[in-house]
Amino acid sequence: MDMLKRSLWLGLISLCYIAGCAQLPANDNLAQTFVLQDVSDTKLNQAVAEQVANHPGKSGVTMLIDGIDAFIARVALVQAAQVSLDLQYYIWKNDLTGRLLVSQLLDAADRGVRVRILLDDLDTSGKAQGLHLLDMHPNIEIRFYNVFAHRRFRAFDFVTDLDRVNNRMHNKSFTADNAFTIVGGRNIGNEYFGAQSHAEFRDLDVLAAGEVVSEVSNVFDTYWNSHLVWPSSVFLGEQAFTEQEYQQARAHFQRQTKQDKNNPYLEAVEQVVLDAQFNQRMQNLRWVKADIYADAPDKALQDAITSESHIAPLIGKLYQSATQELMIVSPYFVPNDALVELFADLTKRGVVVKIITNSLASNDVSIVHAGYINYRKPLLQAGVQLYEFKPTLNEEYVDSRKWYGSSHLSLHSKVFITDKQQVFVGSFNLDPRSVLHNTEMGMLIHSAAIGISLVEAIEQHIDRLSYQVKLDQQGDLIWQTTEAGEQVVLTKEPYTSWWQRVKLTVQSWLVIESYL
Repeated sequence: MDMLKRSLWLGLISLCYIAGCAQLPANDNLAQTFVLQDVSDTKLNQAVAEQVANHPGKSGVTMLIDGIDAFIARVALVQAAQVSLDLQYYIWKNDLTGRLLVSQLLDAADRGVRVRILLDDLDTSGKAQGLHLLDMHPNIEIRFYNVFAHRRFRAFDFVTDLDRVNNRMHNKSFTADNAFTIVGGRNIGNEYFGAQSHAEFRDLDVLAAGEVVSEVSNVFDTYWNSHLVWPSSVFLGEQAFTEQEYQQARAHFQRQTKQDKNNPYLEAVEQVVLDAQFNQRMQNLRWVKADIYADAPDKALQDAITSESHIAPLIGKLYQSATQELMIVSPYFVPNDALVELFADLTKRGVVVKIITNSLASNDVSIVHAGYINYRKPLLQAGVQLYEFKPTLNEEYVDSRKWYGSSHLSLHSKVFITDKQQVFVGSFNLDPRSVLHNTEMGMLIHSAAIGISLVEAIEQHIDRLSYQVKLDQQGDLIWQTTEAGEQVVLTKEPYTSWWQRVKLTVQSWLVIESYL
């Protein structure tokens, strides 16, 4: 037994030593490339040229609320692109919608479109072959942000290099011909586009043209050429395809995407005439002042939180500027004491503060909810109106989606609205991870028309789609909602079991808040 223990210890020590010795490959010779500027004669630029000329310094924006609408917008951009496609994402899933967009990108690259894809390396595990298939195309280049030294056993990096790999790129942007861009909260995957059979994320993007597009392209270039980015070819070279293998792999992928087209979701997509849908979107753009907020790529390396490297101070100023109402929609919500105090100061000034986040049952990351629950009573005592999203879809919504009947709903939108005048839509959650560790970006839209319409849409459905959390006369939490036209009051976390609530309580004692 002693010999066995000694062997196990030696093996563990050796493993840790090997893990600690892994080195990142050099990226000193990373070729710098930038957005293509000579794109004025492309189809997409010509489509909005007159509107851009009539609205100097402004941006044309429209909200992508419905999942299938957001998916169609991306497909339309890829199909219309003639010069360039620049895509930056935290997650890109190998599922129905992910594969279809890859297929569309391959078709665009075959037409001669330059495609640049920047992915956070956390999501690339197990996807080497598919990524290498893309990267082998002469018109496609893929890069990874903040890579893991251990490609097969990435947990080693969390043990030996946590301070570095804990920082991820959470940005999301999709830009075509430097003419149109999509910015918001959606990653690439079925649940973000309403194509998942068992779950769906309610999310929000902005489709934009005009002045703001160049700002998004500049942010993309800053990340693309950052010293924290590595070309995927550095890691994928060992699995290089021969030309014959490459063609076989593409043929296999094409067969797979043809099989995907039998899916009822894609049948619903194909019923929409893409050009007509997109042309209608372009005609309905609202021309407003808009700005892009983005963290610096090396945000986590900065010693201080400043507006030059972090967008959190800018968002804080946005909150403080409210004079009548502040509405916050954040799926992962873990405020600190200072933020609770800020909200308390706002309510004392007569500002109505409404916060909408996930309930325990709708939250896909329960550990985050454990960090949040300690702030519920202080928020309510400060005068904040607090709402938690329901995990179930209403029958009317399910019946309207013939392609799927998803039964579980989760909030994923990140929206901040001040005085119904300014609307921020992006990737930023109101939690320590977004403030300190992840890079984030979003669009600040200055428009009363958009602010009013969004607030009205949210308030129209808030009683039906969420619980308002309140304190009863004894100071205990209650959850109040409307179901079938009647008011319902619950005294426990809705749609949860006794065991889930016990686990949540224990987690709230143990959780390290700064890592949430």
